[in-house]
Amino acid sequence: MRNQLHCENIVENIDFEKDFESNFIDVFSKELHKSLSIDADGNIKEAYVIALMAIILNPDIKFRDKVCKKAAENHNSIYILMAYHKLREQKAAANESFTLSDIFKAEKPSEIKEKIENDNAEKEIFRYMVLSLSRGEWHESSQIIIQKMIEDLSKRIRNKEKFEAFKKAFINIFEKVSINTLDRAVDAGLFTVYFILTNSSIGEFTDKVVDRLLISNFKNEEDIKNFEKENNISLYYDLKDGSRIPKYNFTKYSKSTRIGILHKDIEFSTFANDITTDVEKLLEKETKDLTDEAKWKDIGLIVLRISPSKYSFGILDKEIEKKGKLQLINLDIASCITSLASGSGYLEDEQKLAVSTLDSTINILDVIDQLKIYEYLSTGLRKDLTREERVFLQSKDLKEEIKKSLYAVFANAYSNRYPKKTLKPSTQKRCVNEFLDLLESLNELWT
Repeated sequence: MRNQLHCENIVENIDFEKDFESNFIDVFSKELHKSLSIDADGNIKEAYVIALMAIILNPDIKFRDKVCKKAAENHNSIYILMAYHKLREQKAAANESFTLSDIFKAEKPSEIKEKIENDNAEKEIFRYMVLSLSRGEWHESSQIIIQKMIEDLSKRIRNKEKFEAFKKAFINIFEKVSINTLDRAVDAGLFTVYFILTNSSIGEFTDKVVDRLLISNFKNEEDIKNFEKENNISLYYDLKDGSRIPKYNFTKYSKSTRIGILHKDIEFSTFANDITTDVEKLLEKETKDLTDEAKWKDIGLIVLRISPSKYSFGILDKEIEKKGKLQLINLDIASCITSLASGSGYLEDEQKLAVSTLDSTINILDVIDQLKIYEYLSTGLRKDLTREERVFLQSKDLKEEIKKSLYAVFANAYSNRYPKKTLKPSTQKRCVNEFLDLLESLNELWT
C-alpha cells in the first residue's frame, strides 16, 4: 500500500457506532483510494476499489457478506470482477502467475459492458453475479458461476409446469446452439468432450476395434453381454444415482477421428485408462492368430480432452468451394457434440433449456413457432377442455390469428371454426392469461 493513513487519520475515520468490520472496510477503502494511481474517472476508480476489496477480503468470513453486497451495488465493479475471473483463467491456462496488479491489464469495464449487451451468456453471468453477490456469496471462478447459474435456472424451470411445452421444443433447439455455448456447458461441468485420434492410414483399426466398443453396434442386450464376457470388457458405467450409462458415446468425425462426450460423474482420467485398456484387449484378440504381420503395423491411439470453443479450432471456410473445384465435408463440431449430449442420460430437458438461453444465436420465436397454442396450456386447463376445444387449440391457423388479435382470438377464431357454438368466456380468459403468463416467464429467462 503506497499511501496508508496515519494513526490520527485512522482514528478520525472510525465511527464508534459501527462494528469493527465496517470500520475496517471504510479505512481500507480510503487507503486503496489514496494508493491507486490509474487513468480513470472517479466512478471507475471507486469501482476498482470496491472490486479489489471484494477480491482481497472475501476469504475472511467476517468480511465476505459486506464486501460482496457492496460490490453487488456497483455495476462497474461487477464488470471488473468478470474481467478478473477471465484473466485469471487465461493466465492459469498458460501456466502464468497472476498478481492483483494484473487486474488493471484486464478488459476495461466499458468493454465488458459492451459484451454483456451483445452476448446472452455474458448477460446471464452478469445477472447471476449481481444476484449471488447481493446474497453475500462469492464464487471463485467464472466456471463455478456458470455451473451455479445453470443449476439455479434448471431448478426454476423444473418447478414451473408452464415450461413443460418449451422443454419439449428445446430438444431440437438445443442441437442448434453455438460452439461457444457448448464450451460454457463444459465449463459448468455438464459433460466432458474428447477426441479419439488414430492413425489415418489404418482404417480397420478404427472400424474393427475402436468402433466395436459402441453399444449402438449391437442388436440387443444379449449380444452386449456376450461381447463383454468374451472380451472381459464392461461397456457400461455405474452412475452416482444408481443408474448406468454406456461407457462409450462417440461418433465419426473423420476417417481417423472420433468425437465423444463423457458423463459428468466419470473422471476423464478413469475413462482414458478404460478405453486404452479395452482397446488393448480387443487388439490382443484380433492379432492373436495373425499371419499377416503388416496388417496391424504402425497403429496408434490418443484420447484427448478438449475445450470446444471457437478459439480452439480453425476450419476451412465454405467460400473456398466457390473459388476452387472442390467440396468440403461437414466438420461442424457443435452439431456433433449437441447430438451426443441430447442422448439419454446426459442432460435433463431443464438443463438443455437453461443452456440454450445462454446462446445469442437462438431466436426465441423459433421455439414458439414449434408449438401449438394447446401446448402452451397447463395440464389442469387441458383436462377441463372439451374435445372440440382441444382440436381447435391444436390447429395451425390459430397462431396466425393470434398475431393479428391476441385478446379476441380465442373467442373469434372458435366462432369461425364452430359457427353454431361460442367459446366459454372463462375458457377464453384462462387461455389468454396462461399464454401471456408463459411468455412473460420465458422472457425472464431470455432477457
